[in-house]
Amino acid sequence: DDALLKQVFGEEELSALQARRPELIDTARAYFPHLTSSTCERLSREAEVLHAEKTRCQREMEQLAVRNYGAFIGSAKVTQAVRQEVVDVQKQLDELAETLGPMQEDIKEFQQS
Repeated sequence: DDALLKQVFGEEELSALQARRPELIDTARAYFPHLTSSTCERLSREAEVLHAEKTRCQREMEQLAVRNYGAFIGSAKVTQAVRQEVVDVQKQLDELAETLGPMQEDIKEFQQS
């Protein structure tokens, strides 16, 4: 299994890829048995098959994005509203801290006297 990967990528490049992009190596491990068991005719069509699969995936992703556009916009609006509420709460807490700061000092002075 890894012997074929070493032949294709080279030992140093394989180690580097395993560190940087392990998902690529996993894909190669899953794909190589398909390639090595294919007929010559099937291999000659492989580029065309892969291109068609890529086009299909891109089309599906575009359709999914269009179908879920409303949900995406809704989520973005909710996220923006929550972010604004957090900012507002932080401002109120800062104002409260400014108000309580002098009172705390007065209380400490009162307790010490």
